[in-house]
Amino acid sequence: MKKILNIEALKKKKQKNVQEQNAIDKHNIMRYALAFRNNRDLPNVLIQYFEDQGIDTYHSIITWYDRMPYGEPTEAYRGEWLTPDYQFYSYEIFLDKNDQCITDIWQWKNITDQVEINAHQRATGKSGGLLCIEVLNELNDNN
Repeated sequence: MKKILNIEALKKKKQKNVQEQNAIDKHNIMRYALAFRNNRDLPNVLIQYFEDQGIDTYHSIITWYDRMPYGEPTEAYRGEWLTPDYQFYSYEIFLDKNDQCITDIWQWKNITDQVEINAHQRATGKSGGLLCIEVLNELNDNN
């Protein structure tokens, strides 16, 4: 039987074993993925751009993202996608202040060859790439 971990209690724990560290990391990845899947909380122009690049925004996951106020007249959005065929993409895209129009694309890149996918990294257990794949598979299996 799989042991259910209390993530909030784990976060407070000072000394975490490898499995506990992996559980917290996976929880954080799941949080980003679900936030987008449940709310689609990126500007429509960005979602359309990702779809135009071949990203299935309903079956891929965002592994992390943020919005960085850059100053007038643009806002920077950056993050990473993982597609159902296990391709990782990194982006940094600038939108106008109203989030209606892409003003600049600093990065849109397949970074799959740079992502560590390993189940047994020394001292850290599963790599971040493998945890992302596990989250993607769990979410898509539940659809």
